[in-house]
Amino acid sequence: MLHAARPLLEAAASDHVAYISAASLSDHHLDLNHEQWAGVGSIHHLDVERVTVAEAEEELRRAALVYVPGGNSFVLAHRLRRAGLLDVLREHLLGGLPYIGVSAGAVICGQDVLLSNDVNAPALTEFEGLRLVPFSLDVHYPSDDAGRLERDERIGEYGAFHSTPVLAMADSAELRVAEEVVTLVEGSAHLFLPGRPEPVHLTAGHVFGPAEEARV
Repeated sequence: MLHAARPLLEAAASDHVAYISAASLSDHHLDLNHEQWAGVGSIHHLDVERVTVAEAEEELRRAALVYVPGGNSFVLAHRLRRAGLLDVLREHLLGGLPYIGVSAGAVICGQDVLLSNDVNAPALTEFEGLRLVPFSLDVHYPSDDAGRLERDERIGEYGAFHSTPVLAMADSAELRVAEEVVTLVEGSAHLFLPGRPEPVHLTAGHVFGPAEEARV
């Protein structure tokens, strides 16, 4: 995470990091993040439970980077939507504001959050994500055969009702999106495509191409 943030902040006019911890149900881990980011970026907590849209807009204009860590993806999507910030955040990111998302912070970047590994605690009924990549994202893809079989069945159930490709990412995977080009820069992933019975195994260096169309 920090290795990806460092060059982005070094190239920016400031080290201001807009930190959105809305996926967490309890601790915002502010002290820990201040400590971890020391010397790399300056953490500024954007509390979507309290902020107005105008205040969020101002914070995002100041930011050199947005950082969204893990937690519950359904809670994150629910809070962003309830605060009126899902589209606001998407607009800033499409306008060039760098973003780093981990776990739930990655899932929200997909077309929807339906393949979150979390409990739908807020009883979310609208599942749209930030739509920054042309997939639904599944994270923490298991490395063992039994775990993969169970996960593949769940992704298959999603595919029975949705034509959206699914990118299932191992914990080692890092996806980079730049100028509509999506690249798997580290680790491995499995791409589930409509009409294909088996996923395609991808390794580091794979380029998907323009964001409108994943290709293998």
